[in-house]
Amino acid sequence: MQSVKQSMITQSKSELLKFVSDFPKAHVGVVGDVMLDIFTRGTVHRLSPEAPVPVVLMESELQMPGGAGNVAMGIAQYGARVDLFGVVGEDISGEALRRLLYVGKVSEHLMLLPSHRTTVKHRIIAEERHLLRVDWEVVRPISEEEALAQVRSISEYVSTWDAMVISDYAKGFMTEFFVLELLKLAQKNSLPVIVDTKPSQFAFYKKVTLLTPNLSEALSITEKGDVLSAGVCLQEICESSVLITQGDKGMTLFEKGEPYHIPAIATNVIDVSGAGDTVAVTALLAIASGATLQQAVVLANSAASIVVGKPGTSYVTSEELCDSLSI
Repeated sequence: MQSVKQSMITQSKSELLKFVSDFPKAHVGVVGDVMLDIFTRGTVHRLSPEAPVPVVLMESELQMPGGAGNVAMGIAQYGARVDLFGVVGEDISGEALRRLLYVGKVSEHLMLLPSHRTTVKHRIIAEERHLLRVDWEVVRPISEEEALAQVRSISEYVSTWDAMVISDYAKGFMTEFFVLELLKLAQKNSLPVIVDTKPSQFAFYKKVTLLTPNLSEALSITEKGDVLSAGVCLQEICESSVLITQGDKGMTLFEKGEPYHIPAIATNVIDVSGAGDTVAVTALLAIASGATLQQAVVLANSAASIVVGKPGTSYVTSEELCDSLSI
């Protein structure tokens, strides 16, 4: 078995900075499961007399696009143009999500299905402790007719895109039929595709540019015991390059030839929420700007080190990424 080569993948800083400066020139597509994230924060001073649970005195509430919506927002924060495709229900949560995307300068093309319920994840947080999450969702696979309607809609924009990311949370939008048709469309347009998907959907994705599972997902999919074996297995199964993220242990890229490990950049970790999305977003824009996979992963690693130093689900700007590269 081939060993992982420890490599910082040395790149010219000026070249990397040039790619980041080109992020705002990119026009990309995001396709996947969108949702509304709600964060309720407060304080706890007593237990409820009705049950042995804390009483949270609410101090603030924040709503944000989640899932593929969060990915699209991350792209927009970098200054790039982004088209978002997904599905929402005919409900208040869907309306709120669309308003947030508009404010965030995301061009959304969300399919409205009366039979669908917009996915909501509501988190209750007190003293920076995550007390509870309440989910509203109905997982219903879209029909082949609905999938084809989405493909037709996407086909009107795909020729203008520099790259596409698929954010698949296994909520019913990314069916096997839809994925196959979407990848055919991407291949026809020679479009780089990055995929972030749940283990249950992994088999749908073949011959894409890059798959970005975390270590837990990679081990679960392959039933292997270590990152090297899992990465080689995934690369062979999906006929794609694979990037396995490993938190504070960095990330390993499996491309043609030797696997490369990029160590994590030492930082004060405050919150890892959204780090995976940041990796996919940054790698996508780097590839759209002409970077190689190795260069894209170096930039994604730097971006991840920035976002984990921020509280809550946060975004990285081009200025912050450039500053981190200049150190």
